[in-house]
Amino acid sequence: MKAMILAAGFGVRMRPLTRLRPKPLFPVLNRPIIDILIRQLKKAGCEAVIVNTHHLASLVSDHVAEQDYGIGVRCRFEPVILGTGGGIKNAEDFWDTRPFIVINSDILSDIDIHDAYRFHLTHDDPATLILHDFPEFNNVCVERSDRIIGFHQSGGAGCASEPFRKLAFTGIQIVDPDILDFIPEGTFSSSIDAYDAMLAKGLKLRGHIVKGHYWQDMGSIRGYRQGVRDLLLQRCLIPDIIPEQKETCCGKNLVMGEKSRLRGWNLIGDNLTCEKDCIVSRSIIWDNVLIREGVAVKDSIVADEAIVSAPASGKVIV
Repeated sequence: MKAMILAAGFGVRMRPLTRLRPKPLFPVLNRPIIDILIRQLKKAGCEAVIVNTHHLASLVSDHVAEQDYGIGVRCRFEPVILGTGGGIKNAEDFWDTRPFIVINSDILSDIDIHDAYRFHLTHDDPATLILHDFPEFNNVCVERSDRIIGFHQSGGAGCASEPFRKLAFTGIQIVDPDILDFIPEGTFSSSIDAYDAMLAKGLKLRGHIVKGHYWQDMGSIRGYRQGVRDLLLQRCLIPDIIPEQKETCCGKNLVMGEKSRLRGWNLIGDNLTCEKDCIVSRSIIWDNVLIREGVAVKDSIVADEAIVSAPASGKVIV
C-alpha cells in the first residue's frame, strides 16, 4: 500500500505563521503534524509515502530526510504548484496497480484509515472519499447508498432534500490508479476536477461515512489552536500523541524567571526564556522565544525566534 501527503500549499489561511514554517511542520505536542500523519499511514499498512512540496519545500524535504519513519518516505518538488489533482498526477511514476491513499497535510484525526482502505476493496468504484457530517464544510452530495453524486459549495443546489444529503470531505481518500486518466499532466488541477470528470463519464464514486471520531481542520489559525487545545486537554485521544501530562507540553531548556508562571494549557517549544513576572496562558509558543519582564501572553501563538516585549492577548506574533 502506498500513500501521498498533499503538502505543497501556501497555507494562506495560516499567514503570517506560514511565512516561517510550512503547514506540515507546524508543531502539535512539539511534533510536526507531518510526522503524525506518516505514523498513522504506517499503522494503516503503508510501506511507502510520497510528499509533494512547493512552499518552503526545502524545510519539508530536509526534515523528512532527517527522520527514521520505518517506511520509505520521499518528497516530490513542484517548481510550479500543481494543486491536489496535479500533484497526484505528478507522482504517477510512484504508483503501482494497487489503490492508494491521499491525505491532506493539515488534518488531525483518529479516523481508522486501514478500515477505510479495506472498505474500498469491497466495491468496484474507482474512488472512496472518507466523509462525515460537519456542517461547516458539508458540500459533498451523497445518495442513500453512500454513492457520491456531486460536489457543491455550501448553500448550493442539487442535494438539499431527500433522497440526497450533504456531508463533508475529511481530506482522506482512497483511489484507484484510474484517476490518473482524468488529471491533465503538467498543469494545475484539483482532485475535485478529476472526480467531476469521472462522474460525467458515468463512473461511480463512493463515500465511506465515519461517525464517533475526532477530526480537526488544522489549516487555519483558529483550527490549529483548537486542535492543540483538544490534545492538551485530552478531549481527543489519538494513539501515540497523548501528552505526558494534561494541559502542558514543554520542550527542552525552559527558563522561567522569578515569579513567572504557566497557567492553563500551553504548548511550549524548545528554548523558551521568560524573564521576571511573566505569565503564559492558553498559548502556543514555538522555538527560541524570549518573553520580556512583566509581559503576559494569553490566548496567543508566538512563532520561532520572536521577542515579546508587550502584553499579548489573542495575538499571532512573528
